[in-house]
Amino acid sequence: MFSNDFKSILPIEKDDLKVCLFTLDDISERYIGWLNNKELVRFSNQRFMNHDEASCREFFDSVSRSNSVFLAVKHNVHGHIGTMTVHFNQRHGTADMGILIGETSAPGAGSTAWLMVMDKVLSLPGLRKVTAGTLGCNKAMLGVIRKSDMVPDGIRVQHELVEGVAFDMLHFARFSYD
Repeated sequence: MFSNDFKSILPIEKDDLKVCLFTLDDISERYIGWLNNKELVRFSNQRFMNHDEASCREFFDSVSRSNSVFLAVKHNVHGHIGTMTVHFNQRHGTADMGILIGETSAPGAGSTAWLMVMDKVLSLPGLRKVTAGTLGCNKAMLGVIRKSDMVPDGIRVQHELVEGVAFDMLHFARFSYD
């Protein structure tokens, strides 16, 4: 399974960053605060939810039972600064990635972590495509995607509302042979 193969190469480290498996110990007031920070998650469907320790444990358990991987992004100085998910589809040889950087104290950490994980995912035997999606108004995520050389992979026109305004859902991909 892709998820087991990927877990075997963790942690991934570069400079001051380490990406490792998210553990129950990573469920902290700080982490829960990110999820409940409506400004931080304004482009995510997390904005419609209120999180507590129980909801975070439920998500952790659901990911643990799936072919997905839940990751913690940690900085040598600033500690736990974000999370990432990788949802693998064994049948199609694909992986869909997501990221939430909760702390802005380490500029560029999101792009660096994204590239670290994407490169390792694309190195998995049989994995042919990594995907990601974001709303057209999410400039920070579009910057991460641009830096990772992903290519357009589809648009869902006026797909989601943010503060009453409809935005396109933009899909991107990078192939293992790129």
